[in-house]
Amino acid sequence: MNGIRVLVVIYTNPSAYPPVERMSAFLHARGAKVRLLGASGLETDGITSARLDALDLRLTSRKGSGVRAQLRYLRFLLWACAHVVIFRPRWVHVSDPLAAPVGLFATLLRRRLIYQEHDAPVAPPRSISARLLGRARAVLLRRAEVVVAPNEERSAALAREAGRRVETVWNCPARDEIRERAPGTSGRFRLLYQGSLVPERVPPTIIDALVRDGLDVDLELIGYETIGSRGYVAQLRQLASERGMRGSVVHHEAIDHEAKLALTTSADLGWAVVPARDGNFNDRTMVGASNKIFEYLACGVPALVSTDRAWSETFARPGFAIPVDPLDAAAVAAALAWAIEHRGELREMGARGRERILSEWNFESAFAPIAARILGTDGAR
Repeated sequence: MNGIRVLVVIYTNPSAYPPVERMSAFLHARGAKVRLLGASGLETDGITSARLDALDLRLTSRKGSGVRAQLRYLRFLLWACAHVVIFRPRWVHVSDPLAAPVGLFATLLRRRLIYQEHDAPVAPPRSISARLLGRARAVLLRRAEVVVAPNEERSAALAREAGRRVETVWNCPARDEIRERAPGTSGRFRLLYQGSLVPERVPPTIIDALVRDGLDVDLELIGYETIGSRGYVAQLRQLASERGMRGSVVHHEAIDHEAKLALTTSADLGWAVVPARDGNFNDRTMVGASNKIFEYLACGVPALVSTDRAWSETFARPGFAIPVDPLDAAAVAAALAWAIEHRGELREMGARGRERILSEWNFESAFAPIAARILGTDGAR
């Protein structure tokens, strides 16, 4: 045991952010004492991960709205700052702008700080509190010893903003998440999607594609509806019924990570298409940041991806994925028809992707340089 203490702070459900739970479990397995602070009372509460069971996980509720929500947030900040004092970590890892004030407090106590940004701010702050958080984030970018972003484009943007070096760590799965693909069957074809259930990620175009040419495909959804997309699964089911879709729309609520991997291993094809047309900066820079494509491949399941150049070169050109325009129902239907007729080739694509995850695109490889710094094995002081 190296005795290094690491405090990880994120104002949401940590299980819903795989990079956070992977990092926490990785450091714990290598002797660090990790305390993970998060929040409950969200749509993501059903998402759990057995990896966190061995950690010192502590949650506070953020359920509520209006003044009640603001008071809960202030309580979270005070609670987390108290942990900085009492737990006395060597490193504090802040994982979202809402926890930025905790990071600033930690620097006043001379704690070493890591700031990891999963999604860049895309709208100018309007409220006073949002502007204050924006300033806290800007100061944090300068004070943090290590700043991390999930792909090269976001790292470059952060580096320009902060005038400093930013590390890139793709959101790859850990090696213990790699699974054997389930034996092939001759049953109905299963198209799988995992993630937040919103029209931007699962467009109605999918239903339009599935009713073409008598395709016999089940659309399987793993995830949760956001506040702004309540009832969206019911809308997709109604659309499928009205248009005579042969297959079913199957929905699994937010489930634990192990169950999600088990369901993924028996899918035929994953949906990892991000419509970048007129999208915000985060939508346009999802290669490396998107967890789902890597988790599909970790289970030997190839995917449909965007025709965007970065997606095509990273996943389609090596033979792990099929590029499609998600807003072109005819193109999606054609890709699915090919996949149904070429299940053997599809399994070969998935096997190649799984091998890439095992050899290169895994969390252990991506996080190794930062882990060495935290654990003191790189010679840094």
